[in-house]
Amino acid sequence: MDAKHIKLLRKQRLHLAKQLIVGDTIVQYLYQENILTESHVEEIRSQNTNKKRAIKLLDILPTRGPKAFDTFIDSIQDEYPWIKTKLLDELTRLGDGQTGSAGMTFIQTARFFVAVFVTFVLHLLRRISTLFQVLF
Repeated sequence: MDAKHIKLLRKQRLHLAKQLIVGDTIVQYLYQENILTESHVEEIRSQNTNKKRAIKLLDILPTRGPKAFDTFIDSIQDEYPWIKTKLLDELTRLGDGQTGSAGMTFIQTARFFVAVFVTFVLHLLRRISTLFQVLF
C-alpha cells in the first residue's frame, strides 16, 4: 500500500471505525480478491464489537500489498458511497492540495450529493427492513 494511502487511513481511522459496519460484505469481498487471508477474516470476526472489527481491518489493510487500498475502496462503493467519496476527496487533497470536487459545476455537485443522500436513505431502509424481519 502506498504511503499516502496509509496516511489517509490513519487520518480517517476513527471516522471509519464509527461509520463502517464491518460485516460479511466488506470482509468477504476483500477475501475474494485475495487481500485478506482466511486467518485475517477469522481475526476480524473474532472482535466483539463493530468498532473493534473496523480497527482490526484498518490494522491489517496496510500490510496487504499495493492493491489493498483500491480493493478496499471497491468493497465499500455500494453500501458506503459517501465514505468512498470522502476518502478519495481527502486523498486528492493530501496528494496535491486540490479539492476533489474542483472543476465540478454546481449542477454536477448537486446531483452528486442527491445521489449520495438517496443511497444513504436506501441503505438505512434496508437495515430497518432487516431489523423488522428479525423482530417480527
